[in-house]
Amino acid sequence: MSEEQTEQPAHDHTNRIGASRAPAILGLDPYCTPYEAWLEIKGEPKNATALAEAAHWGVVNEANVVTHGYEPRTGKQTQRVNRRLRHPEHSYITASLDRRVIPASDKRIVQVKTRDRFVRDQWGTPGTDEVPDKEATQVITEIEVANAVFPDGVDVEDVAVLFGGNTFELYHVHREPDNGKRLIEALAHWWHVHIDGDTPPDAVTVDDCRRRWSYTSGDHRDMTQEDKQLLERFLAAEFLGKKAEADKEAAKLALMKNMQNSEALIVDGKPVITWKTQTQFDQDVFLERYPEVAAKCIKFDSALARKEYAKLYSGCKTLEKRGAFRVNRSAASKLLNN
Repeated sequence: MSEEQTEQPAHDHTNRIGASRAPAILGLDPYCTPYEAWLEIKGEPKNATALAEAAHWGVVNEANVVTHGYEPRTGKQTQRVNRRLRHPEHSYITASLDRRVIPASDKRIVQVKTRDRFVRDQWGTPGTDEVPDKEATQVITEIEVANAVFPDGVDVEDVAVLFGGNTFELYHVHREPDNGKRLIEALAHWWHVHIDGDTPPDAVTVDDCRRRWSYTSGDHRDMTQEDKQLLERFLAAEFLGKKAEADKEAAKLALMKNMQNSEALIVDGKPVITWKTQTQFDQDVFLERYPEVAAKCIKFDSALARKEYAKLYSGCKTLEKRGAFRVNRSAASKLLNN
């Protein structure tokens, strides 16, 4: 089935690769890592509320950009596409188009973007196909899916962008069959390895590590020579301050990936690096256990509950997550100076 009528929100990427998530899967989205995209597809969105809010305002602005920008500037008529398109050969690759130009013989679709004026320099000359890699990847995915679904095919996607709320620019991305085929094949390969194979993508940020290894096994593992080298790199970058922040984060990321679910890296039985599990207050559990307290609150105040119902509050610390990544400076100094 190549098309579907669905109530699943466009920002919900469960069980599919939506075109807007194709850049993340290929490592081209600065706001979403491949691992985060994998979690979304598996049904674990990072922040569903924030995603829904962004999607809502995107739809509101979309209509204005089309009605007051794209159509009068181009002289073309458009229509909404109120269905999600699925690639006929890879049904998990989908596209939710903003608009389609009519008549269909024009073979043109439209993508609408609203962007801050401060990112204008990331886009090229209006009237060309010089769009950033993230947007280009989404657009090429949409073109390939739509071309495979629509009987008349698709030759070009216009990208209508409103910068800073007051500057309208238009770009044109033409279909290149060979490039499009390679992109679809890359997405299909990723799906086969990571979804069919149930293998999480590599963690590429500290946040990825915190989500992937969200609890400890309690194990204390002896430090390897590689761990020691990474520790030395971490401490050297920390000493240099902000100018070496990226190197510090890279070393921290590598150490976290080495530790995984271990709680500590040790030398001679003493912890040098710890990454423990901490319990946190679970508001949902509190409200379920003590509805009489919730009934007294117009808006739940966790600080007030902690103060006035200290014992009840403490008993609801059921949420677990990895706490601070800590280096025992004294133990590390002795280790590295030996």
